[in-house]
Amino acid sequence: MYLSWCWIVVGGQGTCGYEISKQLPDLNAALFACGAGGLLTGSAGWLKSLNPKVEAFGVSPENSPVMYESMRTNKMVEMETYPTLADTCAGGVDLDSITLDLCRRYVDEIWLLTETEIETSIRLLFEQHRLVVEGSGALSIGGLLKRKEHFKGKKVVAVVCGRNIPLELFKRIIA
Repeated sequence: MYLSWCWIVVGGQGTCGYEISKQLPDLNAALFACGAGGLLTGSAGWLKSLNPKVEAFGVSPENSPVMYESMRTNKMVEMETYPTLADTCAGGVDLDSITLDLCRRYVDEIWLLTETEIETSIRLLFEQHRLVVEGSGALSIGGLLKRKEHFKGKKVVAVVCGRNIPLELFKRIIA
């Protein structure tokens, strides 16, 4: 039962990739927040099924690099994690999760952001676009900023999702 539930969750999150493909069929690269990898793998799987040359990148908080370390070691890892502004991408991943295999298949790379880089991304989204986002929602923008040279001349999507940030925290970040 657990395994089929995982496929449903990843498939549902993959509808983000479907929507992207309808709006930008000539996309070169996409960046997604990465915690357990559902949004990343579901969307990357859809995009790469249409065009295997599309690059798919995950962005995780440095304070909780579980999927990053799992990809690096080629097995699901249990590790200590620390508090992060990207709290919905934090914490452990089930050791029997299907997403590691999907990450290996569809994800080009996962990058890590410091808390300062996450704050900068939250602030930029507010100052330049008047978007209020939580830390996890800003991860893709942070990845884009961190690796901007890689994306020059390419059509890129950075998925921004999640607006559940406590008001006091948001005020501290944008102050």
